[in-house]
Parts: sequence; C-alpha cells; structure tokens
Amino acid sequence: MDNTNIKQKVNIKDSLLNFAIKNKTLLIILKLFIAFGLIWYLVFRLNHNEIINSLRNANYYLITLAFVLMFLNLYLQYRRWELTANKLLSETNKSKIFRSFIYGISAGAFTPARVGEYIGRAVAFKNKPVLRLFGATFLDKFFLLIIVIFVGSIGSVIYLSVNYNISNIIIIPLFIILLLFLLFFILVLKNPRYWFDSIVLRFKNIRKVNTGIEKINSLNFNKTKYANDMLLISILHFIIILLQFALLVAAFSYKFNFLGYIWAGSLVLFVNSVIPSVSFGDLGIREGAAVFFLIPFGITNVDAFNASIFLFLINILLPAVIGLFFLIKKNNA
Repeated sequence: MDNTNIKQKVNIKDSLLNFAIKNKTLLIILKLFIAFGLIWYLVFRLNHNEIINSLRNANYYLITLAFVLMFLNLYLQYRRWELTANKLLSETNKSKIFRSFIYGISAGAFTPARVGEYIGRAVAFKNKPVLRLFGATFLDKFFLLIIVIFVGSIGSVIYLSVNYNISNIIIIPLFIILLLFLLFFILVLKNPRYWFDSIVLRFKNIRKVNTGIEKINSLNFNKTKYANDMLLISILHFIIILLQFALLVAAFSYKFNFLGYIWAGSLVLFVNSVIPSVSFGDLGIREGAAVFFLIPFGITNVDAFNASIFLFLINILLPAVIGLFFLIKKNNA
C-alpha cells in the first residue's frame, strides 16, 4: 500500500472520529451506547446466583479490605491519567480529566480488550485531536503494561523452574534476556528524547500521526521526570492490584499464603496482558489463568475462579456502574 493511500485512510478515520466526538447528537448516541452496553452486560452476562453463593461462605473482612483498596486503585489510575493529560494534552481542568477517566472505565468494561476506554476518554475532550487523545491513553497504559510484562516474565520463568523442573540451560538465558530488556527500558527512561525521536522516524511517512507525535515531542516539559513519575505510580498501582487479588484468594479459600498468591496474581496479569481477548471485559482468560496458576498453592478451581471474578467486579465493573452517573449528566462542557 503506497503512502498516498495510507494518508487518505488516516485522514478519513481522523475526520470521522473528530466529527463524531464534536457533533452533539452523535455524542449523545455514543453515551447511550456506553450506558446500554454496560446495563446489558450487568443484566445478561453475569451469573448473579453464583456470586451470591460465593459470598455466603467467604471471609467478609478480607473482601471488604480488597474493596477499600479499590479507592486507592482508582486514585492511582486517575493520578496517572491526570499527569498524562496535563503534560501531553495541556489539560488542567480536573473535572474534565476525571470525567474522561470515569467515562473510559464505563466504556471499557464491556468491550473486548477494553478498547472502548479509548473512545470513552475522548468523549470528555471534544476539542482535543483524536489521535493525540488515543496516543495519550496508550502512553498512560504503557507504563503499567511494561511492569506487568517484566514482573510476569520473571515470575513465569520461576514458575516453570519450580513446578516443571526446567533445566538451568533454558532458565539462565531467559533471565539474561529479561535483565537486558530491563536495562534497555531504563536507558529509554534516561534518554526519552531518543525514544520520541525514534517514534517520529518510524511514522514519518504518515503525516497526521507524525504531526501529532512531533507536537508531543515539542511540548515543554521534563520528559524524564514524567516517565519516572508515571513509572512510580504504575508500580504502586500494580502492587495494589496484586494485594487485592491475594486478599480475595484468601477470602474464598481460607488459606493465607499471601506471597504465593501475589506471585500467582502477577502471572495472571501477565497472561491477561499478552494474550489478546475478544470477550467482554476480558472475562475468560483471566479466570482460566487464575485457576491454572493457583492450583500449585492448593487453591480449588472454584475459589480461584471466584477470586478472579470478584477482582473484576471490584476494580472494573463497580467503578463502571458509578461512571454511569457521570455519563448521563447533561453538563458535559
């Protein structure tokens, strides 16, 4: 495909997305689609009887603690998006940033691989370039993804070594590769200018994309500090998710090997990140991975499944339902 066709397609897609977001009628339709999609998911996709039965015998104190950690989880996610919106979108309106964040959760809850989050976040920023919004959203998620992949990779190597007696001839080279990957990532953080310039070079033939990246590259802010702050927030976010998972496993199993559950949780997040999902809310892969990785710790299939489902309910579905309140408000300026 030649460069002319690529440019035409990018221009068409960008124009349509900008038109959809700026047009009030289509904006209302988009909001209704998100709302009805989430309501449909709640009514028809969840097995309410299984949830009730699981709660009857669970440890309510541990579930409550996992629930309380949801607020810290959401704050860290919001703080990361606020920082990104400030630096990359030049947006300082906290109300808009919060609406964008909560719309994204609602839209992403019922879409495969949570792709709806990109559109949901764009709804609150009607006057921002769509590609720039998508790029900012991707960058916001990028730091957590890197942490999940790196920790999950190390955890996977250890898991294979412990449970399947894999030879050190295979394990040691894998560790070396992972350490080199970490070293490369640290170098990227220390020299973000090279990172941005490399991206610009790769997309130099796509005018719209290249222009957007160049605008971000020219923004007057300390990219090293931004990267370090995002990395720190993402690490804290990752730890909170693992703690929630461990608490929920203990709540349903009445076994308290928290370090083992945290290890298993990192593997579950890793699998959920590297395997594309076409299911709503990424359901299926996460639950299957939880069952697989928790078996060596003496956790039954039912308890592992319940812990994974409740992690989804607490961290994704409940905030998405709360987001509906903001989504249906008339004032969207």
